[in-house]
Amino acid sequence: MALVYAVALVVIATVYLFVSAGSSLWPGGPQLQPEASRNLSISLILVGLLLCGLLFGSFAESLASGTQPTRMVSTGGGTAARATPSPQLPASGGVTASPTRAPAAAASLAPTATTESSAVTSTPSSVPSLTPSSTPSSTPTATLSALPPDPQVLVETVLRAVIERANDAQAEAILSGDGGALDPWWSGPARDRALDGAQRIRSRFLEVLSATWAFAGDGIQLLTSSAVSATYTTNETWTFIGTLRGQCPDGAPLQQRFVESYASEQYTLELRDGVLSVAQWALGRPVTLEARSICP
Repeated sequence: MALVYAVALVVIATVYLFVSAGSSLWPGGPQLQPEASRNLSISLILVGLLLCGLLFGSFAESLASGTQPTRMVSTGGGTAARATPSPQLPASGGVTASPTRAPAAAASLAPTATTESSAVTSTPSSVPSLTPSSTPSSTPTATLSALPPDPQVLVETVLRAVIERANDAQAEAILSGDGGALDPWWSGPARDRALDGAQRIRSRFLEVLSATWAFAGDGIQLLTSSAVSATYTTNETWTFIGTLRGQCPDGAPLQQRFVESYASEQYTLELRDGVLSVAQWALGRPVTLEARSICP
């Protein structure tokens, strides 16, 4: 079609050339009057312009349909590559895209929720676990059948762990005033004495702010032991901080700090039904190392 337009345009241009130059339709042809020659020239100009428009329009359409547009795509490595869009499938070409397919595919690719692993890591039977299973009032997880016969093993793997947890429970009872915090590490007469000691410390203050402890001196000294019990002594230092009734110059509550040493506390640990606890406790005479007021 473009070739036809081009040939017609050439013919019109040739005729116009002879009309405008020699007032004749072709060489040696009939002569036209000036007015007829002018009118024919104007007509040929208009027809030529129309054919030019059709020719260029057809050429642009064929150019657009014969090439695919390209666009620059960044490749992330500092260079650019040309990407040609893939041809579109016809609407009725036998393969129809369903709008519900995409959500289904996305759902299949989404990570599935995993439940908490039910695997349980077992503790070697040679090293008992002495940590309470949940709250301080729960029973220990250790289910020993007998205490280790080796004195050093007994001190390092059992007695030290029990005294640490028993003292932590006693500190919690001092801070909260709740005797239930002593369970399960204290039992029998030892629990009663530990609760009485916690109440005595609380009576010194309006509010207990801190109760901490640490081993001192020679630490744990084993006296006697059997398969189900052990008696030992410790040297401990306790520090208590609480508020008093007075006030500091800036109006803040007055605080007091006590540091006390217990040089020969005696514990008797018993194993009953696989549960370890302090059954007997002799506090000994405390020595006050520090007693001073604090203005924070």
